[in-house]
Amino acid sequence: MPKYKETNVTSKIGVNFVKGIVEEAGSLFHKIEQENDLGIDGIIEFIKDETPTNKSIALQIKSGKSYFNLQNTESLIPVDDHYEYWKNYPLPVLVLVIRGR
Repeated sequence: MPKYKETNVTSKIGVNFVKGIVEEAGSLFHKIEQENDLGIDGIIEFIKDETPTNKSIALQIKSGKSYFNLQNTESLIPVDDHYEYWKNYPLPVLVLVIRGR
């Protein structure tokens, strides 16, 4: 029987958290579905005074306790083969680490 892993739940919580903040601020959050995710979870399109600013950034969102050290003083982000992808991405890439559950 297939399983819906806890890591999937934690990941969705992180993306939804960021989406809520972005949308509450009046900007747009374009979610990239997991099956199309190569290292970018979403794109923020900035809106100011109800007008697009023509500025966007890409986001990689990491959620959960596993991305923090035992003292919760540092985040641990596995870069692996994403570094070149992020470095050459056409938008600035911001990696967000959310402690979550």
